[in-house]
This record gives sequence, structure tokens and C-alpha cells, in this order.
Amino acid sequence: MILFHGHDLILRHFSRRYLGKTLEKYATSNVHTLRSDTNQEEIIKQLIESEHNSIVLIEKYQKPVGFLSMRDILAGLELLEPKETINIIMTKPTHNVSKDDVKEAEEILSLFGKKMNKRIAIEKIEVTFEEPKTPDENSIIFNTTLIVSPVAGLKIVSKTKNSSFIDGIHAAIAQIEKQERRSGLSREDSRLTN
Repeated sequence: MILFHGHDLILRHFSRRYLGKTLEKYATSNVHTLRSDTNQEEIIKQLIESEHNSIVLIEKYQKPVGFLSMRDILAGLELLEPKETINIIMTKPTHNVSKDDVKEAEEILSLFGKKMNKRIAIEKIEVTFEEPKTPDENSIIFNTTLIVSPVAGLKIVSKTKNSSFIDGIHAAIAQIEKQERRSGLSREDSRLTN
């Protein structure tokens, strides 16, 4: 079995179609060049102002030593974009819940927040617990309330009852996701809704 990459297929098609013709006929000879010791700000300014989508960086003897394209600039800008963080506010459960379970809950809520934030713009996620107890102070049940507050629009609320702390969070998340899918709001809609 032979696998071809996209550029291999293009070259194969191009060579069949233009067999016997030199590539120089189709290549751009008027390329934008700058010396490789030009400062970065000037290189980017020249690239933006140029009619070309790329710049060939050359040494003092005119030999190409690098290539910079608009795609490279955009990829660099994407890396500089701050990552969106979502405030997660969780009331601390009582001593009946282990530190490991609290940490797991925080991780679950963080992943849920990232997932939801791709669909709708989220300002914060709040989680509260009520724990009715037996006479010897053991939790009978966890009443979990999960509130997702979009940047704009109405809050999405879920209330669950579960005998397990983690299961209560999972159940509340499942309810919120179900409500969000039914609403049909997109990320853009949630930014525009008053």
C-alpha cells in the first residue's frame, strides 16, 4: 500500500499536466526579500504591507537563509493569545468527602467548563452542596446545585441528589449538558443575548 501526502498528489498532477514544461515558467520570480539581520518588527511590518504573503530572508551574499509567511505570523499570534479561564466556585464539602474526591471534582468541573466554553461563552461555574446528616454526622445524601453563568443570557441550573459526592457532580453536569443541547444556543448567541 502506498500513501501519498497532499503535496505529492499536487506534484504528480502538475507534472502530468505540464510534462515537458519547466517549473520556472510558473514560479514567481519577483519575491520579497529582506536581510536576515533585519529586526523582527521591521520584517513583520514589511510582510504586512507587502503584496506578497511571504518574505525570503537572505544573507549578505544574497543566499536565502529563511522564509517567513503570513501563516507563520498568524500561528505565532495564536500562541500569544491568552487562554480563557473560567471561574469555578465550589463550596467545600464537609469532612465526609476526601481531599482526593475534592481534587477530582475540581478537575471534572474544569474539563466541563472548557467543553461548555467552546459552545457558549461562560463567565463562571458555581457548585454548592447540602449534606443532610445522620445523628453520627455522616452524610446521607449530597444535594448538588450546579449553576453555569454565561457571559450573557440566563443561568443554567441543575439540582441533583446522590449518595456519592462525585456521582452528584457527574449527574449535575449531565443535566446541564442536556439543557444546553436543547436550548440550541451557540457561543456567539450567548455573547449577544441580553
